[in-house]
Amino acid sequence: MILPKNLGHSVLLTCQVSEDVNFAANGITVEAIKAFDGVVQSNITVKTLNLSGNNIGDEGAKILCDILVENNGIQKLQLNKCMVG
Repeated sequence: MILPKNLGHSVLLTCQVSEDVNFAANGITVEAIKAFDGVVQSNITVKTLNLSGNNIGDEGAKILCDILVENNGIQKLQLNKCMVG
């Protein structure tokens, strides 16, 4: 997957207006998860983040955990079929 240069900006705009963000089966990879850093980390609007069906693997899950450790808003994280474990 080739990441658009404005992916972080797109994530920021989506996260600013939605409590439930659904990026399921969206072709998100480890590199895309890295682009979430800073955007998702400090966002308190999003309550549910669905990344199911994306090939983030163990490395992406670890990066996501590191990002979310500072986030107090997300209450539900969905990672079904993400090649984790």
